[in-house]
Amino acid sequence: MSKKDFYIEQSCNLKDEIIETMNRKTSGLDLEQMSNPYPEMENIILKFLHLVYAFDKHLPLNEHISQINRFKFNPLSFGEERTKKEFEKLLYYVDFFIDYLKEYAD
Repeated sequence: MSKKDFYIEQSCNLKDEIIETMNRKTSGLDLEQMSNPYPEMENIILKFLHLVYAFDKHLPLNEHISQINRFKFNPLSFGEERTKKEFEKLLYYVDFFIDYLKEYAD
């Protein structure tokens, strides 16, 4: 497997994890669970940040994604609409990285 293929595969896996998490229903969770209904998102974001940085620490995308670790995936505190927008923004960055790899990477 080439370096490029590795990064595409890892990015696609993260994208699948994000979509699966985003589509998971939060209804029926108790109050403690509702305070952090998507605990895996912190780890997914960390993996994505490191994946992009490991590919190329000078890639301009690194600057754009530097704020994603501040995303709040908590509909109870921040509302469903904001939570949905943050999932969509994260997916945008992952898709952008995948497209970059397919179009421009060696």
